[in-house]
Amino acid sequence: MDFARRSAEENKGFVACLFDLSFDSFVTVKFTKIIYILILVLVGISLIIGWLVPVFTIMATGVALIGVLWLLIGWIIPVVLLVLLRVTMEQFIATIRTAQNTAATRQEVQKLRDEVGQRG
Repeated sequence: MDFARRSAEENKGFVACLFDLSFDSFVTVKFTKIIYILILVLVGISLIIGWLVPVFTIMATGVALIGVLWLLIGWIIPVVLLVLLRVTMEQFIATIRTAQNTAATRQEVQKLRDEVGQRG
C-alpha cells in the first residue's frame, strides 16, 4: 500500500469506515482511544467510590476493620482490570497493524513483480 493510499484510508471518517463493506478500513484503531478514555474515567470513578464507601461505612458503623481493609486493597481490582483491558486493546491494535502491514507488503511485492515482468 503506497503512502497516498494509506493516508487516505487513515483520513477516512469513522462512519465511512463503519460502512466499508470490503473491510479494508479498520474501525477499531479509531475507536480505541475513545474506549480507553471511557475506561479510565470509569476506573477513576470506581476508585473514588471505592474509597468513599468505606469511609462512610466506618463513620456510620464505627467498625473500622472492614473499611480499613477495603481502603488498603480495594484499589487492586480496578487497576488489574485496567491493565487487562489495556493489554487486550493493545493486542487488537497489534493484530490490525499486522494486517495493514501485511497488505502493504503484499502490494509492494506485487508492484515489484509487475516491474520485473515489464523489464524481462
